Amino acid sequence: VAEQTPHHMIFTGNPGTGKTTVAKKIGKIFRSLGLLSKGEVIITERAKMIGRYIGETERNMQRILEQARGNVLFIDEAYQLYNGDSEKDFGKIAMDTLLTTLAKDNIDMIVILAGYTKEMNQLVSMNTGIKSRFPYTFHFEDYSIDELIAIAVDTVRKQNYEFTPEALERLTLLTKAEIAKKDAEFGNARFVKRLISTKILT
Repeated sequence: VAEQTPHHMIFTGNPGTGKTTVAKKIGKIFRSLGLLSKGEVIITERAKMIGRYIGETERNMQRILEQARGNVLFIDEAYQLYNGDSEKDFGKIAMDTLLTTLAKDNIDMIVILAGYTKEMNQLVSMNTGIKSRFPYTFHFEDYSIDELIAIAVDTVRKQNYEFTPEALERLTLLTKAEIAKKDAEFGNARFVKRLISTKILT
C-alpha cells in the first residue's frame, strides 16, 4: 500500500494576514471530510513548548500533542524553534518530538507551522524531515488598502455601527499613512481591528 501523503502545512506571511482564521476553516473542512475527529484549532508557540530543564520540553510536547489529537495544531511563530546553534537549543528537541509523532500512521492531527517567510525558510532548512512531512506551503500576502478598509467596515457593522463618509475618509488616509511606513511588524487586519477597538469604538 502506498504511503499516504501527509496533509500538514506551512503558512508564511506577516502578522494579521488571516493565517489563524484559515487554520480554523481548515479544521472544519477536514472534520467534515472525516480526516479529523474534532476539527478544533489548538494554538501554541515556543514559550509553551520549550522547558527550562532537561526532560521538560518532551513532557510539554507530549501534553500539547495529546491536546491536539483530532484537531489542527497551529504552531505560531514556529521559526522561533530554529536556532543556529540548534544542537544546544531545546527547540530542536521540540521539533524532533513533533516529527517523530508525524511519522506515525493515522495520528488524527493536522499540524500547521506559521511565521514570517524568511524565518520559516530557515526553520525548514534545519531539518530535511520538515520538508517531507509538510508538503504544502501557502503564502499570505499583506492586505491592500481597499481590503483593510473593507475589513474595518465589516468590523464596525458587526457591532451595529457604520462609518460616516468623513470618518471613512479619515480612516483611509490614516491607514494609507501606516501602510506607507510599514515594516514586517505591521499588523494588517490586526492593526485595523485594534485601531477600531482602542480609538474609535471606545
